[in-house]
Amino acid sequence: MAHALRRCICRPVVHSGGATNHLLFAGHGLRYRNRKLEVILTTTIDKLGKAGETVKVAPGHFRNHLMPKMLAVPNIPKSAFLIREQRKVRVLTA
Repeated sequence: MAHALRRCICRPVVHSGGATNHLLFAGHGLRYRNRKLEVILTTTIDKLGKAGETVKVAPGHFRNHLMPKMLAVPNIPKSAFLIREQRKVRVLTA
């Protein structure tokens, strides 16, 4: 097993552009595929969900659109706790 792995790592693959190691490109395209972030919506957004729901979105959509406009927060225990407390305060004041 170790010998076969050593052969794969040490033996370069020759392409028309030159020699390259094929293991460098083994995970190419897999880095961001099917990667989603769980976020809690702070406001209702069409085609995404209602306020307070936990949804999965692309990291770029959250970073560039939802987070700067405070439309969503990351789904971490601290923010989930704060949103639950805000709902309790709204119910008590209403």
